[in-house]
Parts: sequence; C-alpha cells; structure tokens
Amino acid sequence: YWIYRYMIDGHHQGKGYGKEALRFIIEEIRNKPDRTNVLMLSFDPKNEQARQLYVKAGFEEIGVMPWSAGESVAKLNL
Repeated sequence: YWIYRYMIDGHHQGKGYGKEALRFIIEEIRNKPDRTNVLMLSFDPKNEQARQLYVKAGFEEIGVMPWSAGESVAKLNL
C-alpha cells in the first residue's frame, strides 16, 4: 500500500486531526486480508511537521524518490 498526498487543510493543522487520521488509515490497512507487509508514503523533505508525524507513527525515512521533485520516501513495516 502507498499513501499518496496525505494532507490536512492549513486551517486545521496542529489540532491532532492528521495524527488521528493517519492512525486510522494504518489500522484499516493493517486489518485488510490482502495487504502487503509494507506501507509507503512520500513527503516534502522541508516539511518537518510531516516528517515528525510519520516518524512518531513508526515510519522510517528510506531515501528520495528519483522520479519526483526530491520528495523523501518513508516506509512502515506492518
């Protein structure tokens, strides 16, 4: 599974919505019978808030996407 463009509207950032929604998404994927063992996502490496959110959720930053504008790639082993 891959999470594409995970975003929270700027007016609602810092309220815990991103953290709670990400937790929900991870659990939903974890409970799917057809899931793989890895969940991937990418983010702007200059976005430190996003980086910290993903690290706290258990994602490990693994590099940069060569086909994008330098987005960082992170994975979560399910």
